[in-house]
Amino acid sequence: MIAPIDPHTGHAKKIAFGSWVLGAFKVLQHGKSLRGGAFDVFGRTDERKMERDLRDTYLADLEILLATLSPTTAKTITEIARLPDEVRGFGHVKAASVVTMRAKRDVLMAGLGRHQPKGHL
Repeated sequence: MIAPIDPHTGHAKKIAFGSWVLGAFKVLQHGKSLRGGAFDVFGRTDERKMERDLRDTYLADLEILLATLSPTTAKTITEIARLPDEVRGFGHVKAASVVTMRAKRDVLMAGLGRHQPKGHL
């Protein structure tokens, strides 16, 4: 990790970079072609794995929910479909919003009579 850890919160502190970082970003932009491949070093982080799991679970949920769409379930299904909009931030901020979003999803899915294993979207 680049940033020092705040001893009071246990989270990384924000740090400032000079204008030189823009040159580094220009170099990094050429790495887009590596995304999802064997050389995607950032894709192996826990946060990226969580993001892929969120995406895959969301798409699977939509398949199931669209099959059960009716006038009585439309409002709840719309709420579930909008849940990813609640995931914000990076690092520990994103992790906390994912926990909140998953709890809401579990309640909404249970209201539809659908139960998913823990650890999914």
